Amino acid sequence: MNEEAYKIYFESLSDSKLNDAIWDLVKMKCESRNSRFEKMGILACREWDSRHPGTIAPCIHERAMAKGGFPSCYSGPTDTITLDKE
Repeated sequence: MNEEAYKIYFESLSDSKLNDAIWDLVKMKCESRNSRFEKMGILACREWDSRHPGTIAPCIHERAMAKGGFPSCYSGPTDTITLDKE
């Protein structure tokens, strides 16, 4: 798939499924060190930001909290939303 196809795919997902996709892409990027997953993750996060400006996906918030919080060098959003259960 090309970038436009992924963009359309991420737009079609519910918030919950988009959150799951972001989480999967973060894990795959870390495990494989493949820039393709990083690019897809950026597209997914852009879709999140277009839906919920000024927030981060709950999976990213949970990951940061599990690691002790956001590092002092981080200047992005730290708030998230509560997802409806599907």
